[in-house]
Amino acid sequence: MAFLVDRNTLASTGVDITTSSVCGGYANLPDGSILINGGNSNGIDRTKVFNRETLKFQWDYPIYSTRYYATTVVIPNGYAIVLGGNDATEPDDWRIGLDFRKGGIIDPMTGDLLAKLPSLGTDIHFEARYTATYAPLMMSYENGYTVVELLIVGGSTSLDLQATANSLSYRISITLVGYREYIIGEWQIEDTLHPRILGDMTVLPNGHAVVSGGYQDGSAGYDHVKVPQLESQIYRPAAPLGSRFTNGPISTVARNYHSSVALTTDGTLFVAGSESW
Repeated sequence: MAFLVDRNTLASTGVDITTSSVCGGYANLPDGSILINGGNSNGIDRTKVFNRETLKFQWDYPIYSTRYYATTVVIPNGYAIVLGGNDATEPDDWRIGLDFRKGGIIDPMTGDLLAKLPSLGTDIHFEARYTATYAPLMMSYENGYTVVELLIVGGSTSLDLQATANSLSYRISITLVGYREYIIGEWQIEDTLHPRILGDMTVLPNGHAVVSGGYQDGSAGYDHVKVPQLESQIYRPAAPLGSRFTNGPISTVARNYHSSVALTTDGTLFVAGSESW
């Protein structure tokens, strides 16, 4: 079951989702619809679209490969590319094309690897069980929208399922200099002073980012997390390195595993959901 929520009254209406979308990949399509692919249980091999006009899920079709915890990205032509994830029939089968500590730029139409990002080493873990939060920062007309900066916050520095979460952030600049040609910067590493795993990040209209929710320890799944991270942080990209994070509001509700944050049309954040595991 999915729910439509009126953000003004907080009234909710149930919508039949047909098959499970837990741990699926989500994307907002150009026409305002929502694509969900994969999930868990009977939804792991399905894809469906929520129609914003009919307010119903209009598809429930098989997908090429079973997966959950996948990432779904909409590309400029309106297509969606699905990356990574796990095959629930093979618990250790993480469907990644690149080492998750390295990353790269891929042409979604051809699959060509156009550039590699510098490695962060072998002690950083961002994969699904140790999920960090990440987002591209706002691009600027001043450089012709040729520079994109990626910010990653948290994750883990240990494979111990109950270790303290990572408190570091990682930012990198990627500049388009020609057709399929890029200049890749070096990682800028900054301590947020707040360990966080399974959190959320939302980029605001002014270019700042809000980092919220998650845990201070553990990993995804079955009571491996104990201490919620109630403190949010504001990230100001233009501030000097070392002073970009400032403390934001403290939540009165733990927003942990499977929580979500949405930026509304008036610039406020709508926060919902959570699970104890």
